[in-house]
Amino acid sequence: MTYTPKKKPGPRREPKVTLKTIAEYLGLTPGTVSAALNNSAAARSIPERTKKRILTAAKDLDYRPNYFARSLRLQRTYTIGVIAEEIGDAYGAMVISGIEEYLRQHNFFFLTVIHRHDPKLLQTYAQMLLTRGVEGFITLDTSISEKFQIPAVAVSGHEQVDGVTNVILDHKLAARLALTHLIDLGPVGAR
Repeated sequence: MTYTPKKKPGPRREPKVTLKTIAEYLGLTPGTVSAALNNSAAARSIPERTKKRILTAAKDLDYRPNYFARSLRLQRTYTIGVIAEEIGDAYGAMVISGIEEYLRQHNFFFLTVIHRHDPKLLQTYAQMLLTRGVEGFITLDTSISEKFQIPAVAVSGHEQVDGVTNVILDHKLAARLALTHLIDLGPVGAR
């Protein structure tokens, strides 16, 4: 007599919908389905009616592309690393909010790290972000001294570093414009 363990009851998982699943569902090849869903150059030879069938089936079957497979194929992660000293202050929060809004509109994702003025932590986080495949860095009010291996932009960077685009804020001009505006408005009682 042999013992066969009973399967533990658990939540049933729906089988994952793949390109192959959609292809079998429609009677097409996985390559045709892939070309249509990725709108690749090969998709130009696919009739418009077939493309629409593929897109409809993908939506109906709740197809979700495999992020890792796609990243390997395209050699893109669509991810930006944002490095800041702090995010609790109003200035940092506004800049990061602007970064998030722009990246979201362009289908990018971002990872934010906070180094709290610790140069060692800054270096560690930069390396961690690189190993996670970020395609670029945006530093915020952060002193960096070395060139990164990927494109980088320093917002309010404190030093010029070769290969890093520095967005410099002119605080004197900002103060002059604010004061001029207040003077032009005149006294509160005069309005």
